[in-house]
Amino acid sequence: MKRKHGAGQAAQRKPSMFVLGVVRCVALRRGRTLDEILDDDRRREVVLVRWEAMATAKRATGASLPVIGATMLRDHTTVLHGIRKHHERMARANGAT
Repeated sequence: MKRKHGAGQAAQRKPSMFVLGVVRCVALRRGRTLDEILDDDRRREVVLVRWEAMATAKRATGASLPVIGATMLRDHTTVLHGIRKHHERMARANGAT
């Protein structure tokens, strides 16, 4: 993991072990490592799993966006974007528009 918490909001929130467990499970299920998901890797195949992990963590734990962001070393707005993109992708895959 290369990223470090900055002086922003993510540094003020405590990471959640529950969220981390969900992220780890999604990563392993999709053939990725936790480090790949938490890293800055922008390859599509990693980003799609990262988005899925964000959406799954929100649904499974009910954690706030700032807590998920702190756990995944990202800003809460990045988490919101990832969740929205995952839902859009799932809607397209299911034939909805």
